[in-house]
Amino acid sequence: MDGQFEKIKEKFETYSNLNVSERQVIQNDLLVFARKNREFFILKIREIEPNEKYVLFEFYETLSQEAEFWVDFIIYEFNRIKHLTETAKKKEQKSISYPLTALSFFTQQNFNGIEKLKTTIKSGLHSKSENIVLICLDLLADFYHLNKIKHLDCKLEIERYQNSKSKQIAQLAKELIKEIDSTPKKNSTLKKIVSLFIPSYTNVIFFSGILLSIKTIGLFNDTFVAFSSVVFVFTIVAVLSGLIHYFRKQNKKDVLGIIIGYGLISVFLWLFLNFNFPQSELKSEVFKIKEKGMLAKGRYSKCRKPYIVFSRKDMNKRLDYNCSEQELVDKSNFIKIETANGLFGLEIIKQKELMENEK
Repeated sequence: MDGQFEKIKEKFETYSNLNVSERQVIQNDLLVFARKNREFFILKIREIEPNEKYVLFEFYETLSQEAEFWVDFIIYEFNRIKHLTETAKKKEQKSISYPLTALSFFTQQNFNGIEKLKTTIKSGLHSKSENIVLICLDLLADFYHLNKIKHLDCKLEIERYQNSKSKQIAQLAKELIKEIDSTPKKNSTLKKIVSLFIPSYTNVIFFSGILLSIKTIGLFNDTFVAFSSVVFVFTIVAVLSGLIHYFRKQNKKDVLGIIIGYGLISVFLWLFLNFNFPQSELKSEVFKIKEKGMLAKGRYSKCRKPYIVFSRKDMNKRLDYNCSEQELVDKSNFIKIETANGLFGLEIIKQKELMENEK
């Protein structure tokens, strides 16, 4: 049994490099082994020292597929890691407590035993470790989103911590409550936003920059440019616009909005003009994919978006894809791109194609 467990653990150590089907296979292997050898499995898990780079997170995620069967074990693990975190050096506490974030796979579903898990997590709010309290607040928010009536007590607990002596805890509690209380009413939201930035000139510049930055991300992905160059352009324009408006004796809040707005707008225009006015013919190139992975999943997203990395002229380039393209990414070993020189001399990607074999 020991050898079989070690083989499964070794596979989980490469979890981030596996595709969806491969992950499902090893998750199933783990669940079958754990059910058949429950006591042995529990003993082996308890031997694993928790940290953010090891396999406990992936183990907990897998066990959440049978949440009711494993809830008592997860409660024990919560208390074990909480104790280890509280007794560790402060600089190590974040890494040790990290696997507990995987409990969100339990707190976002209904199952028999969820109440005792909730009680355990609420007890973690009294931990002397700030990291444990932060994780517990986030998990309680999951409970509330799952059933706002049944888990109203979770919201009340979070509200209490808005006045915490710890700035980090108080800030997270306020952000969670703001998220909980937010409504889809566009008019009320817009009024709150507008009220923060007056006069209207500052409002227009700031929010134009924010909206254009969404497009900027796509342009950056399709341009061979160092991030430091983007920061340089942003900084130069932001500083100049800030100085101009500062000497016009505008208040600090307005100047800050203008600095951010003009900085973001300048980066967008730089990349937009470079991309849309190519100065050379297209040339085709094929590169071997050197890395694949998936981006972190947000609280409300349904999947983790896949990405690939390839190397060109000593520059690693990452290209992101939609969730629906996961299977295509998994099968591909090469990327074909068609490039051209942009208006400002930055090379751009006009076409891209994933390929299983080099043509």
